[in-house]
Amino acid sequence: MWIIELDDRSAGMIQSYWHKDYPDHDGAVGLDGAVGIDYFLATEFAGRGLGSIVIRAFTSLVFERYPTAVWCAATPAQANRPSWRALELAGFERLRACQPPDEPPAYLYAVRRRDASGTRSPASAS
Repeated sequence: MWIIELDDRSAGMIQSYWHKDYPDHDGAVGLDGAVGIDYFLATEFAGRGLGSIVIRAFTSLVFERYPTAVWCAATPAQANRPSWRALELAGFERLRACQPPDEPPAYLYAVRRRDASGTRSPASAS
C-alpha cells in the first residue's frame, strides 16, 4: 500500500495484490496472471486529473515489482464513472462487466504488460 501525496499532503492511497491470492475475487474477474490495484483519492484532490497520472505511474511500478504479471487490473464499481474514467485516461481498457464478491457490480479494466517490442499486447482476456 502506498500513500499518494501532493504538495506534501496526503491525497489518497493505492495498493497492489496478486489476484490469485484472493481466489473468490480472482474467479469473478477471470484474468490469468493479473495483479489488481485499488486506489482512493480524497475528495479535495478529485477532478484534477491526478488519478490517471497516479494510476499510469503505479502501473509501471506494478510490472516492475511483479515481473511475472501479465495484466494490471482494476474493478471499479459500474456506478463510479470518475474511477473508470481515470483508468481509461491511464491507458486501461474495459474488458467486461464482472461481479467481485461482496462488492457492487463492477467493470474489469486491464492493461497488458508491454511485449519485447515495447508495445502493449491487445487487451483480450483469451
